[in-house]
Amino acid sequence: MKRTTKMRLVRQAKERVFARVRGIRLAQHAYARVRRAAYERRVRRFVSERTGRGDRLPVGIVYEATMRCNLHCEFCYVGDLLNIEGEWRQELTLDSLRRAFPDGAGLQVSLTGGEVFMRKDIMDVLELFREKGYSCGYLTTNGTIIDEARADALAALARRGFLKHVSVSIDGPPELHDRARGLKGTFERTAAGLRRLQEAARRSGAPLRVSINTTVAHESLDELDRMVDVAEELGVDAIGLNHLMYSTPEEVAETVRMIGARDASVIATFVTPDPGITPDQVRQKVSALEAKCRTKGLRFGSFGSKSATWRRNRSKRSGTVTSTSSCAGGCWSSGCSRCAGAAARWS
Repeated sequence: MKRTTKMRLVRQAKERVFARVRGIRLAQHAYARVRRAAYERRVRRFVSERTGRGDRLPVGIVYEATMRCNLHCEFCYVGDLLNIEGEWRQELTLDSLRRAFPDGAGLQVSLTGGEVFMRKDIMDVLELFREKGYSCGYLTTNGTIIDEARADALAALARRGFLKHVSVSIDGPPELHDRARGLKGTFERTAAGLRRLQEAARRSGAPLRVSINTTVAHESLDELDRMVDVAEELGVDAIGLNHLMYSTPEEVAETVRMIGARDASVIATFVTPDPGITPDQVRQKVSALEAKCRTKGLRFGSFGSKSATWRRNRSKRSGTVTSTSSCAGGCWSSGCSRCAGAAARWS
């Protein structure tokens, strides 16, 4: 009994020390660089050895915790799959998750949706992953239903070394954000949830990074650099972009031929001959945003794929194939013409 108590006290002491260190901005930047360097070493080794053998897989998992959402974003790549009666009820139960995910430290799990906080037992899901020895790399949310209790619970998970980062989706200044999200007043609700998170982290001394991410879209492109103003207003020091991804009809036809499928129904991606936006336009605007971020001392990067383009035709929702396995793994190629985060790096 005494040995168990001593080990628990030692573990708690370590958690407190690590929490203080993780709360230091310089330490956060240094840790990000270390992780990036380690990833690049793994890639170089894989390429140079030419054995076809990689490191232990998976290194990380992105778990779509729910297909429920309280908003109706025109650009959402899963928009047509959200809130379908019967479908969202098939969420994996806690017992199923416990059996489906292996035990063992070192695995990183990140959560998205839908809106993750529409799932009533989401905090239990996070605690389950923590008990398995995982860390949570990021959690994405629209922020509208983060109350004080949830903010405090998330800060507590960050203090314990589990939760690293919460990314709150904001698509621009209030009027633009509300229009994109399909509901007036959404910006204010999102901002309130974000501030609750910030305050909970400050109050508890939790090393929780809270950033905002925006979706590059046709209507928002010209105002992309105004995200810096939004970040400053909210007291956020990091801005992320979601990848712009799509396929042309010709590319879909070629893919169907290559995989020997009967038809294109097996391909879940946004298909258009004209996305309403060109790679050069995106690259120019993203570069301008990156430059403004540097001027203001904000970190800037790309988090993963989320949308294609927010079209003027509101009768049709557009979506994209998710590609987190490659993009979230560190694809920063400046030659990628369809990535809104092309040539972007954390500054």
